[in-house]
Amino acid sequence: MTDDTWLNPRKGPTTNEVAIDYIKGPDFRVVWADGVVGSLTPSGQVHFALYAERPALPGRQVFKIDPATGVLGQEVPEKASRVAQLCARWRAMSL
Repeated sequence: MTDDTWLNPRKGPTTNEVAIDYIKGPDFRVVWADGVVGSLTPSGQVHFALYAERPALPGRQVFKIDPATGVLGQEVPEKASRVAQLCARWRAMSL
């Protein structure tokens, strides 16, 4: 399932907003590992998975711009990607 919010012109930024798209390359990877889980398989091999405890990177965030000063303002969550909305909810819960 893809998050195609940035393709939808109705969710795009208005003239007083700016959109920041976080585009990751196909070779993007996390090198840090916070932990590992694993076990022996029925055939006697070792299976393990490394994990990093961090929120997912958002696909897009949209912010209002103050027309008088040009200063970046509040985020517009309803125009953000689904991942950005979940990250904002995760940050609020971890405070």
